[in-house]
Amino acid sequence: PRKVCACGKGSASKMPLRRSEMAGLKLGLASAVIMCCCVLQRSAAFHAVSPIHLGEQQQTLGRGHVDTMFLAARPLLQRPGLRATTKTSILCMAAKKKKVGARKKAAAAAEAGSLLLEEQLKKNVELHIKECNDMLQNFDARLPADATRQTFGPSDFKRFSVGETLLGENLNGPFKATDLIQHTTAPLFSKEECEAVIAEAEAHASASGGWGTQRHYSHPTTDVLLSELPSSLAWFQRALPTKVFPLVADAFPHVIKDAEKLRIFDVFVVKYEAERQAYLSVHRDSSLISLTIALNPQTDFDGGGMWVEPLDKVVSLDQGQAVTFASNIRHGGHRITSGQRYILVGFLLYEDEVEHDRRLLQTSQALRAAGSAWEAEEVCRLAVQLNPRRQEAWNNLGVLQRDRGAFDAALKSFGQALEIEPSYQEGWVNLGVCQGLAGELHEAVATAHKAVKLNNGDATAHYNLACAQAHLGESAAALSSLRRALELNPNDAEALHRRGQLRLETASEAVDSDASGQGEAGLAAAVADLQRAAKLMPKSAAVRNDLGVALYEGGRLEEALDAFEAAAGLDAKDEQARSNAMQLRQYLASVRG
Repeated sequence: PRKVCACGKGSASKMPLRRSEMAGLKLGLASAVIMCCCVLQRSAAFHAVSPIHLGEQQQTLGRGHVDTMFLAARPLLQRPGLRATTKTSILCMAAKKKKVGARKKAAAAAEAGSLLLEEQLKKNVELHIKECNDMLQNFDARLPADATRQTFGPSDFKRFSVGETLLGENLNGPFKATDLIQHTTAPLFSKEECEAVIAEAEAHASASGGWGTQRHYSHPTTDVLLSELPSSLAWFQRALPTKVFPLVADAFPHVIKDAEKLRIFDVFVVKYEAERQAYLSVHRDSSLISLTIALNPQTDFDGGGMWVEPLDKVVSLDQGQAVTFASNIRHGGHRITSGQRYILVGFLLYEDEVEHDRRLLQTSQALRAAGSAWEAEEVCRLAVQLNPRRQEAWNNLGVLQRDRGAFDAALKSFGQALEIEPSYQEGWVNLGVCQGLAGELHEAVATAHKAVKLNNGDATAHYNLACAQAHLGESAAALSSLRRALELNPNDAEALHRRGQLRLETASEAVDSDASGQGEAGLAAAVADLQRAAKLMPKSAAVRNDLGVALYEGGRLEEALDAFEAAAGLDAKDEQARSNAMQLRQYLASVRG
């Protein structure tokens, strides 16, 4: 160990302290003891993105641990003393038997797969019927006898076209069209109606301790359910059969033949604020059709709108206007830079349209979440079989294969997804993750650059690029990519942790090279990042341990000991934190003694 000044009181030899594995991030990689003194090893640490539909907005597949079984090939019994012709005959007979056995196994597997598909399709229909009936209890689609249904013609919409196979099937499956994003040219609701919804939502938030932020798992919004706003709920229920459902039916006539068979669920008011949640990351909605209604005028904020990834375009609405679109299109809430933005969001199903491939993906995710990884992969394969042109089915299959370490198979699956849709950004993100885990680091960097180019506003893409760059020893480039990721998402605790580690590494190198001023500044910056990460991830032993190392390197030994002991308290099995705490405790006792 190098000699340093401890607490500014003379020279002392520091014991070897260890940092946690670099990142231990969204893929959930197993941690390992890899740190000694100031040597920081880089390990695989990437964010994974996957389209999975689970009840509301899309879930994200992370890494899992799947047991794999390898069967050894049985060698053919060799009988000594047989002539070559006899031996060849035995081999041929064995080969024929092997082929017959393989054919029988393949036929049995095909039959089992067919039965599984039939069973899953039946379950999909049953679940669809139940959900539609449940939704009807809350939102009646029938037109009251004394009401008039509004009609909408071509001039009432501004239309945005996408590719013919964006949803994985020719002419986009049930929609049989390319105009899959349509917004009203005139307000659907009045200024007074919209302001009444905002006022009730704000009053409810004030009375209940604030706006909710935890309802959606993978893409949380700052929101309040419409069902919690009695006056707004009654208003919206009256408007459904007269305005909202007719609007959606006229926008998508190829799939919606009867407006009264539309069903809507999870209706809520969303609030964006420049100082808090300023945007929503790119995602898909777990429904057939989505609806967004602007509740306040564009003059109330700067930026905003709905960013559509395949079009690289922002769809902007003014107060009272509505946009309806195919839910499977990747989109996000475009960042606002000032002011406040309010929208009303709802997700729709259609009674006569069972989205089997989406529901298979949903079932696959539920199985994986329950720890049934093999069954999850089986069901995901059914989704591919049912709709081989659906890119996210291939993507999800690739993630499941990657989870069990089948990197070659995963790379092929991601390749299939990208062959279907070359601009499929989350496919590029996941391909880069897989390349990094497979050790193809240069390829991972190139792929991460491609993902960033497709969506420069994706914090995860910048984060993954940083991880790949760090693996190659490109610390300056990695820090630059992390800076951009944190500009896009300042509260990304994992990115802060990663940057804190890199800053700690470069600061230690600067101290070793006698660039003490740069080293001290770097250590201070590392401590600041790791302290923020610790606040955002209060249960992370790895972050506390790394914070302890940074404090220790800066000569703040008492604070470092507190951090190590906190880490050990969070995770009793963390040998790094326990060892660091023990060594530092002994060292401080010897200095005091």
